Amino acid sequence: MSGILQPGQKQTVDVMFTPNSDKQFQQKLTFKCKDNLNKIFPLNVKGQGIHYQVDTIPDTLQLGPVLPYDASAVQCIELRNPMDQAIEVISQDFDQ
Repeated sequence: MSGILQPGQKQTVDVMFTPNSDKQFQQKLTFKCKDNLNKIFPLNVKGQGIHYQVDTIPDTLQLGPVLPYDASAVQCIELRNPMDQAIEVISQDFDQ
């Protein structure tokens, strides 16, 4: 949030982008100098939110009546990534 840079010193600042929708975002980050609060140093940042997609084949599973703890009620589905980038798939029921 703040710090001191000595003359000639440099500092890397990490900027994290966490979009909440599938659209383009633009924001201005401003930096100020403690000894000259009237001077603002702007940094324009842009990012694109992407809606990830996973295709399931088949898109619907039909399971008949199943007795509790019966291991015979197992069906397989195929997950396909139609996107240009890699995606990570997790199960909120099983992954911590």
